[in-house]
Amino acid sequence: WKRAALPELSYQAVRCALPGIYFPGGIWEIHPGDHTVFDRLVQGYGMDWGNATATLRWNHVINEKVYANCSAIFSNYYYRYKSLRDGLRYLWKSNMQSYQLKYDLEYAPSNTLRIKSGSALHVFSTMPGSVGKYGDMSNVVPYRMERRKMLDAALYGEVQWRFWSDFQLDAGVRVSTVSASGSVLYKSHTFFLAEPRAELSWRLDH
Repeated sequence: WKRAALPELSYQAVRCALPGIYFPGGIWEIHPGDHTVFDRLVQGYGMDWGNATATLRWNHVINEKVYANCSAIFSNYYYRYKSLRDGLRYLWKSNMQSYQLKYDLEYAPSNTLRIKSGSALHVFSTMPGSVGKYGDMSNVVPYRMERRKMLDAALYGEVQWRFWSDFQLDAGVRVSTVSASGSVLYKSHTFFLAEPRAELSWRLDH
C-alpha cells in the first residue's frame, strides 16, 4: 500500500500477490490484483477513479511436449465526478466490468517447431453514466443510463517454426464473434472477425 501527493492530485495504490500453489498435475496462481484510487477535491470540484483487478490461473504440464494454461480474469474500472459549486451539487458515476476466461495449449514436437492454440470468452458490462444528488441541498433530478453488455468469443491457432538456425516464421489466425446487446434506442449487432497474421524474422547477432 502506498499514498502519494502530486499537484492537485493524490492517489492510493494497493497491490497484492500470492505465490503459486502446487497441486498434483498443475499449479494454481492466485493474484488478488491491483487496486488504484485517485481522489482529490479542489475548489468545490472533485474526481476519483480506480481499477481493481483479480486473476486466477492454472498452469498444467500434460506431458513433456504439451503445456496448458487456464486463466480467469476480472477487472472493474470506475470513475466519479463531484461538484459542490454553481448550486448544482451533483455526483456523476460510471463503471465498466470485464470478465475473461482463457484456455491455451502449447505443443512442442521439436526444438524448432511450436504449435499454439486456444480459446477465449470475454464479457464486458458497461454503465455509461448516472447522475445523482450530492448533499441535502442538491436540486438535481437523478438519472441513470441503461447498462450495456458485449460478448467476445474467440479461437486462435499459431505456428512458430525456426529454420536455417537464423530464421523464424510465425503464422496464425484468430477467429472471433463480437455480440453487442441492443436497447430501445439501438439494435443488437453481431460481428464476425478473422485476423490472420504472419511474421518472418532473421537473427543478426552473429
